[in-house]
Amino acid sequence: MEKLVTIELSNGYFVEIDPMNYTLKRNKTITDKSGEEKQRTVTIGYYGKLEHCVKEFLRQNGHDVMSNECISMDEYLDRLEASINNAVIDICKVLEIKGEL
Repeated sequence: MEKLVTIELSNGYFVEIDPMNYTLKRNKTITDKSGEEKQRTVTIGYYGKLEHCVKEFLRQNGHDVMSNECISMDEYLDRLEASINNAVIDICKVLEIKGEL
């Protein structure tokens, strides 16, 4: 069995790479019925291309940054742009470390 390559992104998101696909996952903290917090890994999706995986990460991360808020369109666009820029910076850092950029 081949080892998976894992790329850590931001806000708990990461990508596992195997020979068949790119799997976008996220570590989340959940609270069970007894009130105890537990870590859980949630699979967001499986992608044939890294580009599609990264696009979904950007979409998901943008929603997470602004969940449960009532804001103006300008504020929404500013936050979305900042979220995308931060995600791109994180991805570029990983690629630089791997020597792929």
